[in-house]
Amino acid sequence: MPDMYPPGDYDLAGFAVGAVERGQKLPVLDAIAEGDVVVGIASSGLHSNGFSLVRKIVAKSSLQYSSPAPDNCGDQTLDAQTWRIPKIFSWLQQEGQLSEEEMARTFNCGIGAALVVSKDLTEQVLRDIQQHQEEAWVIGRVVACPEGSPRVRVRHLVQAMRINGSVLENGTMKSHFSAQPKKARVAVLISGTGSNLQALIDSTQEPSSAAHIAVVISNKPEVAGLDKAARAGIPTRVINHKLYKSRVEFDTAVNQVLEEFFIDIVCLAGFMRILSGPFVRKWNGKMLNIHPSLLPSFRGSNAHEQALGAGVTVTGCTVHFVAEEVDAGQIILQEAVPVKRGDTVATLSERVKLAEHKIFPTALQLVASGAVRLGEDGRLCCVQDE
Repeated sequence: MPDMYPPGDYDLAGFAVGAVERGQKLPVLDAIAEGDVVVGIASSGLHSNGFSLVRKIVAKSSLQYSSPAPDNCGDQTLDAQTWRIPKIFSWLQQEGQLSEEEMARTFNCGIGAALVVSKDLTEQVLRDIQQHQEEAWVIGRVVACPEGSPRVRVRHLVQAMRINGSVLENGTMKSHFSAQPKKARVAVLISGTGSNLQALIDSTQEPSSAAHIAVVISNKPEVAGLDKAARAGIPTRVINHKLYKSRVEFDTAVNQVLEEFFIDIVCLAGFMRILSGPFVRKWNGKMLNIHPSLLPSFRGSNAHEQALGAGVTVTGCTVHFVAEEVDAGQIILQEAVPVKRGDTVATLSERVKLAEHKIFPTALQLVASGAVRLGEDGRLCCVQDE
């Protein structure tokens, strides 16, 4: 197993085989009906899954394997389908910046076993479990699902873990596990090669970064930007716009992924889609775009052609908050780039990209750290350090 055995060491494992009559196999799927109750029995900890991920998170943290387990600081009963989540899972989620999907797929998150029972037997089952000194809760119910929808849905998992991993101190929620400030969770939307994505990845991997890229979303499959995200260990999603009847339906699907990953800031990095009004309003002040001109000059998709056609000697790039009008949001940063004699669209584009790779990460840092924000009046606000 990785990270476990030095060269020359080996592991000897045994196993046991059990037998059961076919008619007594669990679960009895034919007996499960809509309205049945799901009872969760508490787990004793991590159990056997996810230890490679655990070791990776511990290696990046300030803890040693000899450090007291985060679970030793006391537990709360929480509402993630009303079960108690051991604090070790909250620490792993926060330290590893793991999404709700990854937590639910990898770890038991406090549920060692789940029983599906009829509603009228629920109280008796809970009493029987508790008589054996085990914790158990009603954690969900069986409902009819549309064709193609997930078979199991876990709601509010990461929210509950965030509460679980914090303590109320002098009226302020503070991390119980780490002195490091919480990083803004960022989603990057792309449509192609992802050159600006790579610049954002490189900058957010710096320890001093106030941002963490939680997911990369592309409206096109098999683009190079997805490979860049995968190499950096960042989850990816492909939401093909051609599969949706309207812009609003497509944006709704994108928004569902953003909510799944608890995104704070959205970065459009070569995302070749015009977003709908409801989506832009929802993410007002939380969505950034990079444009290859010194706005308000040369808006639209052919900025370099416009600059060359106008005969200007200086162009550049702009990072701005996204507004409903295309390329018209409040400007965060700009960088000037000279237009040289004999420039073509290709040569000018390459020189502007170098400037984009410089100012996009800087602008994200400003917004993620709270140094720059969009005020209630729609104007840019800069917060000076005291």
